[in-house]
Amino acid sequence: ETTTETTEEETVAEETTTETIVEETIEEETTTETTVEETLSVEDNSSDVVVNQVIEGIEFNADEDPETYEVSLNVEEEYSPEKENYSSASSKQILEENDEEFEEIELLEVEINALKNELIDAETTKETEKLQEKIKVIEEKKAKKEIELAVVVQQVNAKEVENAKEKLERLKVETSALVDDSYELKQGQEYESAGNELLNKANELRESANTEKDPIAKKELLNEAASTELAAVEKINKAKKLYSSAIVEQYSKDDEEIAAVVKTDDDRISTEILDRSKQASAKANEYNNNAMLLRQEAENANKKEKDELLVEAERMEEKAIEEADIAKNLEEKGNKIKVQEDAIIENIEITQNLTQDDIEKVRTTEEYEDYYEKQQEIDELQNEVNEKDDQVESLENIAKQQENKAKSLRLQAQNTEDKNEKEKLERVAVKLEESSSENKQSADQIKEEINELETIVKQKEMAQATVITNLDKETANDIKALAIADFDNSPKASAPKVDDVVSTNFKPPTKVEEDIFVVNEATVYTASNPIPVNPGYPEGLIFKVQVGAFRRPIPQDLFKGFAPISAEKVKDDITRYRVGYFKNMNSANESRNKIRSLGYRDAFVVAIYNGERIRISEARELIANNAQLAQNNQSDDRNNQTVSNENVNTNNDNTANNIDRTNSDENTNANNTSVTNTNTNTNTATNADNTLSETNSNTTFATIDPDVVTYADDFDESAAEVNPVEAIKGLFFSVQIGAFSKPLSENNPFNISPLVTHNVNNLYKYSTGIFNTVEEANIRKEEVQGLGLTDAFIVAYIDGQRITIARANELANKITGKTVPEPSGDNGITVIATNIGKEYYVDLGVFQDSVPNSVSNALLTMREYRIKPRDIDNGRQYLSGVFTSAERANEAAQEFINLGIPNANVIEFNNGELFKGEPRAVNGLIYRVFLGTYYEELPEKLKDVFMRLDYLDIETVDDEEGTTYYAGKKDLYAISEDVLKEFVNEGVGIAKIVAFKDGNEIDIESAKILTGE
Repeated sequence: ETTTETTEEETVAEETTTETIVEETIEEETTTETTVEETLSVEDNSSDVVVNQVIEGIEFNADEDPETYEVSLNVEEEYSPEKENYSSASSKQILEENDEEFEEIELLEVEINALKNELIDAETTKETEKLQEKIKVIEEKKAKKEIELAVVVQQVNAKEVENAKEKLERLKVETSALVDDSYELKQGQEYESAGNELLNKANELRESANTEKDPIAKKELLNEAASTELAAVEKINKAKKLYSSAIVEQYSKDDEEIAAVVKTDDDRISTEILDRSKQASAKANEYNNNAMLLRQEAENANKKEKDELLVEAERMEEKAIEEADIAKNLEEKGNKIKVQEDAIIENIEITQNLTQDDIEKVRTTEEYEDYYEKQQEIDELQNEVNEKDDQVESLENIAKQQENKAKSLRLQAQNTEDKNEKEKLERVAVKLEESSSENKQSADQIKEEINELETIVKQKEMAQATVITNLDKETANDIKALAIADFDNSPKASAPKVDDVVSTNFKPPTKVEEDIFVVNEATVYTASNPIPVNPGYPEGLIFKVQVGAFRRPIPQDLFKGFAPISAEKVKDDITRYRVGYFKNMNSANESRNKIRSLGYRDAFVVAIYNGERIRISEARELIANNAQLAQNNQSDDRNNQTVSNENVNTNNDNTANNIDRTNSDENTNANNTSVTNTNTNTNTATNADNTLSETNSNTTFATIDPDVVTYADDFDESAAEVNPVEAIKGLFFSVQIGAFSKPLSENNPFNISPLVTHNVNNLYKYSTGIFNTVEEANIRKEEVQGLGLTDAFIVAYIDGQRITIARANELANKITGKTVPEPSGDNGITVIATNIGKEYYVDLGVFQDSVPNSVSNALLTMREYRIKPRDIDNGRQYLSGVFTSAERANEAAQEFINLGIPNANVIEFNNGELFKGEPRAVNGLIYRVFLGTYYEELPEKLKDVFMRLDYLDIETVDDEEGTTYYAGKKDLYAISEDVLKEFVNEGVGIAKIVAFKDGNEIDIESAKILTGE
């Protein structure tokens, strides 16, 4: 035997490497000119989002109304007698009656152009002069005919101007009566003013034409006048649209404004709007009736009277259309506000009828708790919708400001003679227009998100309504009223009784006001009254006592003498059993000690915050920073018991209140260990670090001190339950299976228990078993090596310190009189990458949080294949290699598959860069579109959608959680995107693509790597 050990010692450190498997360089884009700066802030005591944008030094603030801009008076298009330029049917008819004259002018224009072409090819002065004379004659002829038709053009233009101004004047009267002040009104006035100025300019042109003797010059003046008149009509019509918008916008109210005003039916804002809509609708009907009578009268009139009657009928029909548009817009606005008012008034009425007795009655019911929880979800979603509405309003307002500013700058550019200044103004205008367009696109995207959220809200509201469907109206209204009350309206459980807390139907209250825990020898669960599974958690910080964690089903009467117990299934293969609901840590610790006295010696306290387990240290920090929690934890625990503890049995030898803690095939605790206490006292030397000094002490085999606080108390919910070496007194042997920089998850890669951990230099060294001899430990070592952990080796500890096997054997020999042989260890092989040419790796998968057991197992058992993680966009990818041939990599991949990593696959790198190749189907891998899990009946809207899209292979999967809907089974992700698009377009916002490999769901990014996408 040797006194030092080298082969058994192992140091596991975090991997470091100087080589790069794949070099990735992402260069951030830089620019020498910053044109847009955006800031997003939230005002104090307000949830309104304020968006500011600065472009080229010009600041735009969403809280401000868009500035009006000066309307350009430039007439860009020359007059063209096209009927499309006219809205009046009578004007179009007059133009049609003069089609021959207009065509004759066009033919003369063709003839002039032909002569001009001949003029270009003329070779002599005489020929040139002759052609010029011909052109002059024809141009004068054309001009005279145009002058003759100018009377017709003036007539139809006058009708267009008259109609436009009449429509505008009608709207101005209504607008002045309804609209106080708005951007639309101001900008409408700008357009009206521009239209009038253009009409004045047109009159001046016609007066100049009257005194012009040259027919060609006169014709040019008349054409310019006609173009100016049509431009004026355009401006007047734009003013009319803005006035119309101002009327509708006058009634725009947000939720807060409506809630502040509307208290009763007499306060309704919608009443005025809907009345105004009815008035406009009545006018529209009146105008339509008048038009119909005029057309009937025209049938028996002479030609002149008929034309006049039809013109008037047309005017009436145009008025009817305008009033109908106003009526429709106001009706939509009024009905939308009315829906909000109905809800506000209903809520006020039912809240006023809510008495204190009603509150106490409904607050403790299951229906109210369910309704309340759904209301919280709806409120949270609605708040998100409101925030996005604010974002849309801000973006659209800024977009309008930028659009208006761009128009103003373009007008300045037109009116400046300075070339440099003109170019600068044009450049800034372009940037403003681009930014405006981007803001509009962003607003449209947010609107799509709002639509999806509103669909989800409606689904949740339907689900919420079903909760109270079968209740009487009075109770249903009380529940609705209490759920929206502005005082503490959280569900509250009635004071628990012994029979209640032991019932399988027991559910904890939403908030723990007093400790819920009972110790009573008669307290027991049975097959007919099983331990409740996942009954839910109260809100806030609470404490519970964990008494066991099992992979297999347990007898329901396994735990006796205390309640309430909850079976909390946190993983597919592990169920934790926890006791009580405690307000503070002191009362939880006291109850833990009582439970330990009943024989459950490895019971320990856990902290739960809002349904999630947190570290004890985090719980202490919460308590330190929260006055109420601090007060709870300073209270006298003896005054917190809600159920009296009668007939408490603390006799550890009473078999009725003890359970067999040994690891048997029938009942194995997956996360706790049985430790045999041998009280054999010997006078021996102890040493914790191989340089023993002889001291007199009572050396024994290991016992666990449950009251010792260690780093393991701070492991989070996902960590495997362990016995820290630091809490184990005495001598024991164990089998080390690995060392890691972070705690193992409870779904650990070894799938074995019990686990022991030792924290050394920020590494957690894990071993399994607590044994008195090397012989016992060696049996466990062979078992775990048989599972594939070939590097497992035996270690020894005394009083929380690692010692050599040789020294442990000496101490064990003094305790038991036996000697034990020393085991041997193994070494690993490392393969080095070159990043030159073709190299192959085995991809074990991409993981975001915890690494699966199989991969962690491979990290320990297949070290010769050098498994190394690298950070990518969607998590950490684990690669093994490098291999110089595809054949050798495929052999290694098969070994990983045999080890339990079914998705292991070979990927190729060329000079250090990933070679993707063409997308390809993978055997056993399919993509599907997830359409949601529904706990109750499928909503009617979705029924219709699913019926229409049934050809996309919609299937259902039923389980205890509800019915899950899927669509499509595709080999490639890209093909599944087409299926997804079909459902998204139909409003199924929850739809998403998921991937399955051999029937098991896998990460999408891992699947896309497999299919080369």
